[in-house]
Amino acid sequence: MAQDDTVAVTELFHQLFQHSPDGNVVVDHAGRIVLVNTRVEEMFDYTSEELIGQPVEILVPMPLRRRHRENVKAFCDRPRVSPMGTNGRFSARRKDGSEFSVEISLAPVQTKRGLLVFSSVRDVTEHRRLEERLRHAQKMEAVGQLAAGVAHEFNNLLFGILGNAELILATQQGELPEHFDRPLRDIMKCGRHGAALTRQLLSFARKKKPEVSQFDINQVVSDLDGVLRQVAGDTITLEIDLASDLPPIEADEGEIEQALLNLAQNARDAMADGGVLTIQTAAAQLDEPRVSAFPHARPGSYVQLSVADTGCGMAPETMERIFEPFFTTKPVGKGTGLGLSTVFADVTEYGGIIEVESRQGDRTVFHIYLPAAGETVDAASDDVERPADQVPGGTETILVCDDDEVVLDSAAFLLETRGYSVIRALGASKALEAAQSYTGTIELLLTDVTMPEMDGWQLAQKLTAQRLDMKVIFMSGYAEDVLEAGAAEGEHIEFIQKPPETETLFRRIREMLDAPKMPAP
Repeated sequence: MAQDDTVAVTELFHQLFQHSPDGNVVVDHAGRIVLVNTRVEEMFDYTSEELIGQPVEILVPMPLRRRHRENVKAFCDRPRVSPMGTNGRFSARRKDGSEFSVEISLAPVQTKRGLLVFSSVRDVTEHRRLEERLRHAQKMEAVGQLAAGVAHEFNNLLFGILGNAELILATQQGELPEHFDRPLRDIMKCGRHGAALTRQLLSFARKKKPEVSQFDINQVVSDLDGVLRQVAGDTITLEIDLASDLPPIEADEGEIEQALLNLAQNARDAMADGGVLTIQTAAAQLDEPRVSAFPHARPGSYVQLSVADTGCGMAPETMERIFEPFFTTKPVGKGTGLGLSTVFADVTEYGGIIEVESRQGDRTVFHIYLPAAGETVDAASDDVERPADQVPGGTETILVCDDDEVVLDSAAFLLETRGYSVIRALGASKALEAAQSYTGTIELLLTDVTMPEMDGWQLAQKLTAQRLDMKVIFMSGYAEDVLEAGAAEGEHIEFIQKPPETETLFRRIREMLDAPKMPAP
């Protein structure tokens, strides 16, 4: 090869070596650094002059240096090509002592100076972080599936508890002695709080479609009083200040409950040594300059929900990232990094805005503003008593199908108290048999969705094909997949979340029976 060609090849090798995206380190048989490229200088924060001639262990954390020397010696005794990643991942050490994850490939090169080891070093810190996030997301998905399953089963139990308690109250109204009446009402109150908790589980698991309605934010806070005090614990004082005569807001009540709980939990975590957690509501009027930074928001009347703590506060750089998915300042395994991002998504979904005030070492306040729905509402009473004739009953025949006998009996008894004729079916196959043998008109099918032998959607398709005038209401702890399947086929779906408020159940049934039959698609 001509001398000029040799010079050109040498220069090419030098350029490739220096500008490789990976760090390149050449080590001699004694384990000392012979050559490094600029990427190594950037990665480890050393200059090449500081590294050349040093033992390669200078790039390895102190506790690992002895083993690393043994590995270098073993490799030099039996040199071989080792592609990137086959050696696994290692911890590397920067000049300032900080550590990061790397993958290394090795290649032996015989020269006149003896054996040299060409090492290619790749920083995989971000890759490892993404893998951790993926594993965490998979874990959260598994937890979500478990939560949905537990919530579904718990909703069935609550249906039986609430249905039977309300049945007793309705049929024995005014005749129960006080020592029976009060415990029954306490059962109803606890059952409804349990239903609120399962709504939160289903919202977390994303197994519940948003159920938008108008409600009083003060009632939401009041209903969660016991849960909030449990979240706060013994070392934190909970103070609640609710403004009167607030207009209603229009949103999914379960999502707003979850947002409040997420903020309360974050506030608790910020007060490791105790403090005061304050929850306030107020009416607010936001003008154009105030909402201009939020494209989804409009000027007008809002309801303000504020959550304040006397904790450690946040640094400005932390505040800039708090609504980013997966961002968390909590130790590994202690936080999902999804709480505040979920709060932000829920609030903005309904045209609201969220603002944060924080001083490091002092306090943090989250202000949620949700658009007012219009009319002023009075705080709902926590008393469970409702007039028995609030929703009229009927004489129509209803086929009730559920694979849980307690739920089936509770629903049937409640309907019978309003005058309906009820056909009970424990499971889909029994429902098909009952519909086939019954010669009269069945005006309505009230069916569970998730059943082992046949789901409610399939059952409804079979029965409505035989009885064209029969209407259908689905009822379940969660039914997102089945309802989406129905929507995909163009069907109008009537759905009630378990456990329903009794009057809500009666109202939906009465409305469905009185409405004209939807035409087939």
